[in-house]
Amino acid sequence: MLKKIAVLLLFALIAAGLYFVKKELKSSSSASQFVILNWHHSPDKISLLNETEFTFRLKDKSNRPIENALMKVEATMNHSSMIPIYTQATSYPNGVYKFHFKITMQGDWILFLTIKKTDGTVIKKEVLFKTESK
Repeated sequence: MLKKIAVLLLFALIAAGLYFVKKELKSSSSASQFVILNWHHSPDKISLLNETEFTFRLKDKSNRPIENALMKVEATMNHSSMIPIYTQATSYPNGVYKFHFKITMQGDWILFLTIKKTDGTVIKKEVLFKTESK
């Protein structure tokens, strides 16, 4: 009888632990992934001839700038044979981040952004863009 109670107590503790872990993961992931992301590039037409500067403005759900974060960027095309381009954005006041690189091929591109906020929260975003055809 004592063995059955111990087993039941163990299962109850495991179930309670899983409940709280799931609740914590759900609340932290939904809050950490929310970001207002506005962006543009210069020049307006992305080509293979010129280096392109990308500018991102990041804000939290309360519309406050996300400042002093570390933004790592992986740029790749939407097919598997492309060698990615890696860079890191420079942080400016008011939640502005800039980076630049030279586009190596025409077509559809994806920017994978990994943003690490000063509180340690990590946000991952994807941005799609296309180069101009000749």
